[in-house]
Amino acid sequence: MSRPKKKSATPAEGTSPSDNSLLGRLLRLSSDRPDSSAASGASGRARKAAAVSLAVLCCLLARLPAARTLDVDNDESTYTAGVGLQYAEYLRAGDLMGILRCRENYEHPPLVKLIYGVAIAATGQDKTPEQVIGVCRAVAVLFACLGAALLALLSPWAGLLFAVHSWQIYFSSKGWLDSVTVFFTIAAFYFFVRANQKWNRAMVLSALFLGAGVGSKYVNGLFAVTLFPFLVLFFRRQPRYVFAYVGLAVLAFFALDPALWLDPVGNLKQSLTFHQVQGGTALYQRFLERYGGDRSAIGQFVSLWGNVSSYQPERLAFGLDRVVFVLGFLGLPFLFRRNVILVAWFAAAALFLLLYPIKYPHYSMIFIPALALSGGEALRSGVPWALRRVRAPIDQTRHPWLKRLPGEAGTAALAGAALAIWAAVFGARHWRDGRDDLRAYNSFAYTLTRLGRIDEARAIFAKSGQGGGELTVASHLNVADLFIKEKKYAEARVELAEVLRLDPESAEGHALLGNTYLEENRLDEALSEYQKANVQRLTDPSSVAMLWLNIGSVQMKRNQANDAVEPLEKAIRLKPTMGDAHYLLGLARAVQGDLGAAEREMVLGVENGVGGWKIHHDLGVVYARQKKYAEAVASWEKALRADPQNAETRQYLESARRLAR
Repeated sequence: MSRPKKKSATPAEGTSPSDNSLLGRLLRLSSDRPDSSAASGASGRARKAAAVSLAVLCCLLARLPAARTLDVDNDESTYTAGVGLQYAEYLRAGDLMGILRCRENYEHPPLVKLIYGVAIAATGQDKTPEQVIGVCRAVAVLFACLGAALLALLSPWAGLLFAVHSWQIYFSSKGWLDSVTVFFTIAAFYFFVRANQKWNRAMVLSALFLGAGVGSKYVNGLFAVTLFPFLVLFFRRQPRYVFAYVGLAVLAFFALDPALWLDPVGNLKQSLTFHQVQGGTALYQRFLERYGGDRSAIGQFVSLWGNVSSYQPERLAFGLDRVVFVLGFLGLPFLFRRNVILVAWFAAAALFLLLYPIKYPHYSMIFIPALALSGGEALRSGVPWALRRVRAPIDQTRHPWLKRLPGEAGTAALAGAALAIWAAVFGARHWRDGRDDLRAYNSFAYTLTRLGRIDEARAIFAKSGQGGGELTVASHLNVADLFIKEKKYAEARVELAEVLRLDPESAEGHALLGNTYLEENRLDEALSEYQKANVQRLTDPSSVAMLWLNIGSVQMKRNQANDAVEPLEKAIRLKPTMGDAHYLLGLARAVQGDLGAAEREMVLGVENGVGGWKIHHDLGVVYARQKKYAEAVASWEKALRADPQNAETRQYLESARRLAR
């Protein structure tokens, strides 16, 4: 006797279709209800295949010309030519620890940069910035096509609207992070909806893609919060599935974010605090001034109402963004009827754009898929309604040929073909010939420097100097920095003399010149140059923090501990994770006799990466002066592990052990 099949427990079990309670209505609204008029069977599959193919075709027609011709900007070279190439080198060498220790661009997780690194390593296209950036742009276009395909499966019109949105085209034709992260978000929601409130393969895939999305950009954690209430609702009677979904998402997040493997809490905190201070920096202000950014609450929506020409005026003559924007908001009632989960996606992304204080233009990429879905539902429901209104009186006329107007399917096909033609024209005519942003190539050269390819880096810096003006100054600064790294201080000063001839007020020039004197222990000359550096002209907070650190270091070497405290505190305020500043401030506090403060700062120095014999030796001295002999013993033991032959530390350690008994 065969056993009866076990009934699949669904979250809506016990809730009848006629249940009008709040819970019943919410469960019905969040179930997967595709277009009831859509054909089923082979015909339905053919229509889906056609919708996906058309969306992907529009993606390619609009993005491939852009990927070939758009100029290279600084962010793109930072996240592709910079870190992507570095990861490619580690992958080829099988250097796992190199990947784990890499903290370049630590404000974002490494997943997308690792994907770019895999592509660079697999293709071997790593000899020039053009090759590297070309590979990464191809990857970005691929993920944009995958995202359009998934949206087309949810709503055929949505895939098309997503494919032709100019902001989406621009940022997914470049090697930025956003094309990949947007795909992971689309996939997480697609499979969550397709799971239809059941624990199945689609729900597992949703959890994995959600974890990957957060592991590609931390801000995508917003969508984990969006999906969680629905997860609890669906599996309120089977909480093990809630834990399973969360566990899979967390596992995927941690597995795909190797930056957290060595120090999960510390590295995550460092990444998140970067964004807390970014909005008030001079660099952000300069970005807004350059590109006309709007910091108001509705600034992102103002940008989406226009098109990418507000960001790159020379790039686009016209676009369909306003059409998508209007359809997106008109379609909200239809999207609500389709699935309330998709409305929650729309609302969460819109609230992020409204409330998040930083208004970088590419953050709109978070909202565009949900906007396209809502617009797609407006067209899916609105087109049949409009056709019925138009055809009803026509059928009663004496003009039979008017009855041959295309139906819903024909109208959709014609509209899709028109959008494909528009995408081709858009790609062929409205992305002008690209120009190299020579400044952007510096990031590629910085990576070559980290990899020890100094001569290649110097050649690229020299190329960037061909642009004249600020680029020439930057070229001399970068070459001088290379000489300093090679300990060729005289050659560095020759380059810096040219910098100060071209720009006598160059803060970077004075700061680097001070560094050459500091390395040679010419303290008065170093301090003089540091004091000439105008911090208002330094746009990078890390550069300002380093200047204050160097001033504090000079003052400590001049035995001026009181004068060192203020610049070191300024450095720490700008960059709380600067371990060297904490260590030096601890030394200054010890000289002043404030041993408690000295201990706190030195411990923070150790926690923020300062190692070696000296800091552990000095921290042991601070402990011993406070009669904390057990702590002193532990610190001096660490010092001896770094320098086993140090007689002074060994003598101190033996004395502390006797006193600790």
